[in-house]
Amino acid sequence: ASLKIQDGCNNNCSYCAIHMARGFSVSLPVEDAVKRVVELEAKGIEEIVITPVNILQYKSEYNGQIYNFSKLLKLLLEATKNVMFRISSLYPEIVDDEFCNVIKDERVCPHFHISVQSGSNKILKLMNRTYERDAVEKACKLIRTVKKNPFIACDIITGFPCETDEDFEQTLDLCENCQFTWIHIFPFSERKGTVAINLKNKVPQEISKIRCNILTKWAVQQKIKYIESLKGCTR
Repeated sequence: ASLKIQDGCNNNCSYCAIHMARGFSVSLPVEDAVKRVVELEAKGIEEIVITPVNILQYKSEYNGQIYNFSKLLKLLLEATKNVMFRISSLYPEIVDDEFCNVIKDERVCPHFHISVQSGSNKILKLMNRTYERDAVEKACKLIRTVKKNPFIACDIITGFPCETDEDFEQTLDLCENCQFTWIHIFPFSERKGTVAINLKNKVPQEISKIRCNILTKWAVQQKIKYIESLKGCTR
């Protein structure tokens, strides 16, 4: 089952139209989230996928406290006994000691998908992202301190305006450093009303697709290696 805990976004990434289409961040109240997971477990659901748009912006007041996602997940674990929880996507900044102390629970699936987009700080700045590549590397390292052999995937956009060969090499380098298990790769496409439409130094689609293919081949090999590492495992 899926549990949508947050929608909308307060960020203004230069390529993204979500904040225009869905508005500002809205979070599911803590008490509603707890009630739903308890009901789902009672119906025999064995796994719940927690789905946000921007998990970093989850915020809800409960018992006189402001709950972020880590506090919410801890409460959901305490309110249930057997159901597994899977997190659909992460922003790297959310991965801190508090987050790691919660996800070390065996009922949190060792599956993490990090919103990355690029390994070049120059491109991340042009994208108006809220982090640099160091935050991504730190997040992956922290997750691996509390989860054995986790599946860590990411999103990457190729061919963003001004992306040079050197910028793309930095993205490859980041993927290798983090040893991502899989990559969701998207050639850049323009969205009406976004800042990126007006950026100069457009990257030809042919180059964007070539970079996409390079990353895809790398990701396929990474996924095969991960699958092979699980031979003999029962869970």
